[in-house]
Amino acid sequence: MKRWVSVVMMLLLVFLAACGSGGSQSGQTPGSSPSSGTSSPSAGSNGGSGGKPVELTLAHTLAETHILHLAAAKFAELAAEKSGGRITITIYPSGTLGNDLELIESTINGDVDASVVGVPFYSGFTPILDAYLLPFLIDSYEIERKVFDSPVHQEMLASLDSMGIVGLTLFEGGLVHIGNTKKEIRTPADMAGMKIRTGNSELAVESLRVQGANPTPMTLPEVYTGLQTNVIDGVQTNLVTIAAQKFYEVIDYVTIHGQYSFPAVAAMNKKRFESLSAEDQAILREAAKEATQYTLDEIEKLDADARQQIEAAGVKFIDLTPEEKQVFIEVTQGIFDKYLAKDPLIEKFVNAVLEMK
Repeated sequence: MKRWVSVVMMLLLVFLAACGSGGSQSGQTPGSSPSSGTSSPSAGSNGGSGGKPVELTLAHTLAETHILHLAAAKFAELAAEKSGGRITITIYPSGTLGNDLELIESTINGDVDASVVGVPFYSGFTPILDAYLLPFLIDSYEIERKVFDSPVHQEMLASLDSMGIVGLTLFEGGLVHIGNTKKEIRTPADMAGMKIRTGNSELAVESLRVQGANPTPMTLPEVYTGLQTNVIDGVQTNLVTIAAQKFYEVIDYVTIHGQYSFPAVAAMNKKRFESLSAEDQAILREAAKEATQYTLDEIEKLDADARQQIEAAGVKFIDLTPEEKQVFIEVTQGIFDKYLAKDPLIEKFVNAVLEMK
């Protein structure tokens, strides 16, 4: 009898232990850590993505002082704010996850969730965005504001869907000018034979070639050393890049040329974007749009600050007169017909911009 009582007691203890263990597991959300209820500031209060935290990665190649990094940081800040802290975006700057072309591919493949890459680097993937770089088409921030508010601009961004990415917005990096190590540039003839770095864009290359230069595509991280070792004679970029990347240490002249603005695509992997709730998609689009407005509000001041910094380093500025600039405009006009024929959307975009001017 005592033996049977002992067996019954042992079975009762096993049963009670099992019940206790089951109760502690059911009190934790599946897939979460014990601290997840406090790590998300908005847990239980936001409906987007089921109220779950959303962690995204974003990469670019610029220094952390560059306007495009500031734009990415503003985008991350606004996304967190609008989601109550639930959406977090970790930024990898300065090419730590690859050069511009590699980042486009990584965004398409989903190796990174998002990227900020200059429009010229998209040329090998799609001809559509080249329209933003047509010489002297968008040559002021006033025109650019109008363009970014237009329906055709949204059509241009939507064209990226076919690549497997979502074009959230364009961030403005600043009007493009020419810095060099050799001499003052006031006419296309002054650039004859000079090796000028540009982005990996057929249009950017062709635009410099018809102006007399020897265009040399090169990724941004290679430029400083290229100038320092005379692999290239100059660089076509914006003032904030010259300042942020410290190119003023290795150039002697900057010609205020203003051939085009330098927008960069804030893009996100399409599958990752579509995996989010409609609310979170809207938050990201809204945050991106507001970050674009931030860049447009800041860029003229940043240009002025950058110019002051570059001049303080001993670099000489050449401000073209309207008559001198007109010569550059005239030698590049033959490019338009070729690019208008590439896609009906390019022609639609150009015509819309011309109506705004």
